[in-house]
Amino acid sequence: MEEGCLSVPEKYGKVGRAISLKVEAYNERGRKFKMKADGLIAQLVQHEVDHLDGKLFIDKATNIFEKKKE
Repeated sequence: MEEGCLSVPEKYGKVGRAISLKVEAYNERGRKFKMKADGLIAQLVQHEVDHLDGKLFIDKATNIFEKKKE
């Protein structure tokens, strides 16, 4: 799917991501939880995990293009 990011304004590109996922994480109280996600939410989770790993979508994107605000 096509992605953009506030960290890289006006740039967009296609990023290959899993269409569904299962994750284990910790909430704000330090309690472990599990989550399943599909579609756009799965894409969002993967995008944010990339940020935690120090990566931006442009590190994985193909066909990067610029879209100016009107």
